[in-house]
Amino acid sequence: MIKHILYIFLVIGLIACESNTIPKKPDNLIPKDKMVDILVESYIARSAQNVKNINNERNVNYLSFVYKDQETDSITFNESLRYYTADISQNEEILRLVKKTIDEKLDALKKVRDEIFKQKVDSLEKAQEKVVEKNIALFKETQEKQLNTKIDSIKKVQNDVFSSKIKKLEKSLKDSITIKSTIDKKKFLDSINQKIDATNKIKNDSITKGIEKIKSLQEEILKKKIEDIKKKQKEFIDQKTRELDLKKYL
Repeated sequence: MIKHILYIFLVIGLIACESNTIPKKPDNLIPKDKMVDILVESYIARSAQNVKNINNERNVNYLSFVYKDQETDSITFNESLRYYTADISQNEEILRLVKKTIDEKLDALKKVRDEIFKQKVDSLEKAQEKVVEKNIALFKETQEKQLNTKIDSIKKVQNDVFSSKIKKLEKSLKDSITIKSTIDKKKFLDSINQKIDATNKIKNDSITKGIEKIKSLQEEILKKKIEDIKKKQKEFIDQKTRELDLKKYL
């Protein structure tokens, strides 16, 4: 669009040069600074024609609003434009100021757009972090319940397995009353107690190993689940970030 404005200036300038006459200064000549403002706003107005406004309208001619805002009209503007383009130095100065002003506005707009984009991405990431934390916490809670259930099951199974063995050994303790020799009786009791201790140790070791195995499996499942949750979170954020990035230019 800025090229379009520069092109208009160039054509009018060439026409003015070919005519070998300097246009008479219009009675209502628009000051140079105001001409710059009008040309800049004209550029914005033409650029906005294909963009939906708040009324969902496209292809709206906003130039009339520009003239109204600048308290002028198309005839006065065109006469002033023809006058300025006849003077190369003034023409170049106006063009330079128009380009400079438009570049500044575009830079400012880009900064605002980038800041809004950054804020949206930051907000998205924070929201997703909370979602991830919640999902992980819920999964950990479920895992903890499952782990406790499995530990109770392991303990019950091992207690059932070793219960009969320990009962037999405890029954042997009662049989010791038939032993008359104190020494033999003591040896027998020590032997039985050692067997009971050994049996309990085997049982407890078996329970401990079973619990450690279950915990290891649960930790591996939890680790994979967290990785999966974070991977999906990253994919979601990347997708939404791309969508937001595209919307910057709409």
